[in-house]
Amino acid sequence: MRPRALAAHCLAFCSALERHHTGEDAAAFPALAEQFPQLRPVLQELTRDHRIISDILRRLQSLLDGLGDSDAAQPRDVQAELDGLAALMESHFTYEERKIAAALDSLDIPGWHDAPPAFLRIASASASASASASASDSGDDGDGGGDDDASHC
Repeated sequence: MRPRALAAHCLAFCSALERHHTGEDAAAFPALAEQFPQLRPVLQELTRDHRIISDILRRLQSLLDGLGDSDAAQPRDVQAELDGLAALMESHFTYEERKIAAALDSLDIPGWHDAPPAFLRIASASASASASASASDSGDDGDGGGDDDASHC
């Protein structure tokens, strides 16, 4: 994937991820903490992950803004941030699924069944768009490394 396409793809996905985590922190997690107080330590850990992910996304955006400049280290730096983001997200989602999925599914929040909150709709739409974009851009970009980095952000 070319630097400009990578930056655009990453910006869209990363923005949706930020909105999703902000929505969890502001709406879903407080509702879970109220109905399932025993989950508070888990929710605090997930919120901490959200802050770390947000920091990675900011660093990644800064790197992508300068990608293509004369600094030869930047592609390696971008790849390192993408690798860190991928590892943290995989761990985060596994932990989240194991610890809170059942409780989250049991929440009875008025209006969520008929019209899920925006942070849930955006994350699903973005994940679909991200998967489609990665599949359509899966050709070799000439760097010999395939297109693995597009699926991470």
